[in-house]
Amino acid sequence: MSAVRPERTDLATGICVFEFLAGCMPLATLVLLGVIRQQTLTNRPNVAMHPLPAILGFVSIFSAALTFAAAIALWQMRRAAFYLFAVKFAISLYQYLRLLFRVPAAVTLHSHRPTPITPDQIRTIGLLVSLAGVIFLGAITWYTYVATKPCILPDESNEQV
Repeated sequence: MSAVRPERTDLATGICVFEFLAGCMPLATLVLLGVIRQQTLTNRPNVAMHPLPAILGFVSIFSAALTFAAAIALWQMRRAAFYLFAVKFAISLYQYLRLLFRVPAAVTLHSHRPTPITPDQIRTIGLLVSLAGVIFLGAITWYTYVATKPCILPDESNEQV
């Protein structure tokens, strides 16, 4: 018996393109933050700016590298794509659960006007959007598991005639 890699479907191609574009977002965010900081320091030298945390850069680069690796592996229909997407799913699920069980900080609004949306509503919307992202990534992970499963072909040399 020999295993053959399955052919890439249109959905797999779409996921690869989506993941490639999604991988560019953390890098673009780092570049944009750097440009904004530089412009602020150039135009207003007396503004005190704290340095960006090193962990932000590390997490952004790690996230982009994981996303690019998963997209490339899925493009080639390798089984490693499933494992990379599973790692991404586990990280996003951990972040969602951490956000879900975090005690919301007391937010005081210094406005005398009534606000159209409360901080609790903002937190609920954030949780729902994050949950949708976790579910979407879970669906991509499940599809990658099914799509990259090797096809087992019978060995022709062992067949009896």
